[in-house]
Amino acid sequence: MNVYFDIAKVKRAIKTHGQQFTFKHYGKNDFGEPTGEYTSVSFQGLFHQTRGYITKTLSDGTISRTKPQPQILALVDEFSTSLVIDDELEYNNFVYRVIGINDVNQLGVALDISLEVLDDGS
Repeated sequence: MNVYFDIAKVKRAIKTHGQQFTFKHYGKNDFGEPTGEYTSVSFQGLFHQTRGYITKTLSDGTISRTKPQPQILALVDEFSTSLVIDDELEYNNFVYRVIGINDVNQLGVALDISLEVLDDGS
């Protein structure tokens, strides 16, 4: 497997088919309470979803269901590496929170940013 060829394909896909995402990082005071102020960071990435499985055990068997796991694939740069857990993104009328940031294959080329949908109770 030619890793450098695969890296070039990932870079080309993000630059060609990706879109701009803007994440908000909310500030906190000395006590860890939100201040209401935020800074934002923008970069290009590809939105995609993987499927996770949830198993529920019943008295007479189990039920397995799939749950979508939204993610963004982005190139490593000074903007994408400034993300932290709990930053927020508004995309397609949903608000997402960053719950994980993984370096794909530990190559320092691309990040897979895991998100969860925030439920506003409505």
